Amino acid sequence: MDELIAESMRSYLGSHREAMSEQFVREDVEWGLGYQDSPVRFC
Repeated sequence: MDELIAESMRSYLGSHREAMSEQFVREDVEWGLGYQDSPVRFC
């Protein structure tokens, strides 16, 4: 069961990588410019 969930997550993240990356960059820029009070993420 864990293997099925892990494979499903890999597939989802692989197919949505570009959109997720764009959203993370947008949120970081907005935070850096002071547009919102989002927490700092450490990768």
